[in-house]
Amino acid sequence: RRNRIMLEVRETNLAAQLFFREMDFRAVSVLHDFYEDTVEDAYLMEYAQQADIAHAPVATNRITRLAG
Repeated sequence: RRNRIMLEVRETNLAAQLFFREMDFRAVSVLHDFYEDTVEDAYLMEYAQQADIAHAPVATNRITRLAG
């Protein structure tokens, strides 16, 4: 009965970002200095079922370009 899936994607992993975007995931937040092996940021991406999309947060910062 899950209606959302959330995952993190490295900001430099464009292939993964595009793949998940094609699967209807949307970037909802930036996780600064997320990884232990580098100072790289991550995008928090979310997939929500159609009934839950109306309640999804609207991106208003640099991730807006990724979220579309």
